[in-house]
Amino acid sequence: MPLKEFPRVQTAYISAAGFAIYAIIGCLAINNATPFMKLLVIVSATMIASVLTVSILLDARLRPSDSHGVVYRRNVMNTFLTVLLTVVLTSILYCGQWYPARNSWILVRSSETKSQIPYPAVTFVSDTPAPFEANILGPQSCFIGQNDNSPPCDSLTEEQVASIGAVEQRWNNSDVKNGLPSCNCTNGWDMTIHPNFIDSDGKPSIHFHPSKHLVASSIQVFLNLNFTFNINQSEWDYNYVSGPDLWMLVYDGHAMNATTAYKTGYGEYTLVNVDSTTTVTMDPVYIKYRNGTATYQYHVTLNRAPNVDSTCDVSGKIKSPLNRYYPCSGLFLFRVQNFQSSVLYERRRLEWGDFGESVGAYFALIQAISWLLSALAFQRT
Repeated sequence: MPLKEFPRVQTAYISAAGFAIYAIIGCLAINNATPFMKLLVIVSATMIASVLTVSILLDARLRPSDSHGVVYRRNVMNTFLTVLLTVVLTSILYCGQWYPARNSWILVRSSETKSQIPYPAVTFVSDTPAPFEANILGPQSCFIGQNDNSPPCDSLTEEQVASIGAVEQRWNNSDVKNGLPSCNCTNGWDMTIHPNFIDSDGKPSIHFHPSKHLVASSIQVFLNLNFTFNINQSEWDYNYVSGPDLWMLVYDGHAMNATTAYKTGYGEYTLVNVDSTTTVTMDPVYIKYRNGTATYQYHVTLNRAPNVDSTCDVSGKIKSPLNRYYPCSGLFLFRVQNFQSSVLYERRRLEWGDFGESVGAYFALIQAISWLLSALAFQRT
């Protein structure tokens, strides 16, 4: 029986059903971009496009040869073209752009104001037998603030440690009497000299591991790390004075150990002169990973005031005016530069919001093309 309208309304129903099925598969494929879902998108797009093509060809075959008395349904043709072009184009886009983007990750930078920032773990390494390297000795000490008679940091609450350096704490006499605004964090040191740094490299090292509630809340407060060492032998062995130097590794001790920080590059590893008072200004970057874990990365800037006329050699080569030998002392003052911390977080190259913008733009283009090809744009109201 010849058609009285072209395309048939059944073609619109088939198009709508095909679009619904493809939309469900597409959403699942975007949410879970696996090789199986990629194959499913290709197969479903091929099948739906084939069914729609067969349907429109059947409509054309049933149409009378002279088309006399046949009503052209522009809205049905517009629906058919919109669905067909959407299925074909988006399947190509999924395989070429969206699927790879959903399986690749990028780091995005933002900023975030922190009220507290944890102090880093610090490792000092002697790269012996280099003549300019210092020989690490003991003991080590640690203070937040400047009061040597302050109580252990572990005996204070997290709020008390965080309040060190606040104006009201600094000038409260009762707090000063009880050891604030300072606390003793010496027990953060291993209190031993490790014979190796990485595996069995023979490089002596000392390690400071702060407790979790050892945090900075003011740029005016310093974490004071102090240790002793023996000056290098370059003057005696090679007739020149250089150093004494050590390698310093600054990293997030709550997220990784020194070996991991060194090998992955997430620790800041720099050569420092230890015969001085060194201010280490830290610019922390907070990194969030896709698995939900996070870590700080500390970028450091060094400012040093070298010791003058130091007679602290304990090698037996140099004697003080009183013929006494004193251990050389290195002092490092760690401070946070600011609390407007940079934040790096991992995200997929294509998130749902990006996908919505992309598919919306292409769908608008497809609708415009279908509107023109179906002649719906020229229909008089």
